[in-house]
Amino acid sequence: MSSSQSSTPHDGLAPAAPVSDATPVESSRESIAPTTGRRGARSLARSAQLLPQTMVETAGRRRLTRRGRWRRLRPWVVLYAVTVALAGMLAGIVWNRVVRLPSYKIENDFRAAISEAGQTQIAATDVYFAVVGAVGGIVIGIIAWLAFHRLGWPVTVLACAGAGVAGLLARWVGEFIGPRDFEGRIARATTGEFVRIDFASHTWVTMGVWIAMAALVVLIGSLVTRSEWIHHVPESASTGS
Repeated sequence: MSSSQSSTPHDGLAPAAPVSDATPVESSRESIAPTTGRRGARSLARSAQLLPQTMVETAGRRRLTRRGRWRRLRPWVVLYAVTVALAGMLAGIVWNRVVRLPSYKIENDFRAAISEAGQTQIAATDVYFAVVGAVGGIVIGIIAWLAFHRLGWPVTVLACAGAGVAGLLARWVGEFIGPRDFEGRIARATTGEFVRIDFASHTWVTMGVWIAMAALVVLIGSLVTRSEWIHHVPESASTGS
C-alpha cells in the first residue's frame, strides 16, 4: 500500500515545474537585456534628435556672447583709437620741437656749405624719433594692456596696431610742421644766410621701435599676471582645505 501511494501523485496538487539549468543571475540578465536594449536605443535616438538642436543653441549662445562682448568693448575701442591718434600727434609735435636741424650756409660765391658737426646732426631726426617712439610705444602698450588684457592674445594685436598707427601719425605731423622744401628755400637764400635742412625721417626702421616697445609691455604684463595667478592658486587651495 505504501508503494502505491508513493507512485501515484496526490490528489489536487499540480505537477512540479521543470527545473532549468540556468542560474538565477543568468535568468535575470536575460529578462533585463531586452528592456535595457530598448531603453538604450530610445536614449540614443533621443540624443541623436537633440544633438543638432543643442549644437544650434550653443552656436546661438556663442554669437550672442560675442555680440554682447563687442557691444561692451565698442566704447573702449573707440576711446583707444582716439587716444592713439592724440598720442601720435602729440609725439610728432614733441619730436619736431626737440630736434635741432643742421643748416647750410650760403657763401659769397653762392655755394651752400655745411660743417662736419652739421653733417653728424643730419641723423638727429632718426635718433630722436626712435627715443620718442620708445616712450610712445610704452605708453600705448600700457593703455592697451589696461583696457583689453582680459581679451587674451588680441591685446597684443591691438597694442602693436595702435603703436604703429601712432608712429605713422607722429612721423607725418613732425614732417608736416617742417621745415620743408629745402631746394626752394636755398634757391631764395642770400649770401651769408643759413638754411636748415628738411625735417624728415630718413629710415623706416625707427617705426619698429614703437611696435616693439608696445609688444614688450604686453609681454611683461602677461608674465606678471601669470606669475601672480600661479602663486595665488596654492594659497587659495591651502586656505580652502
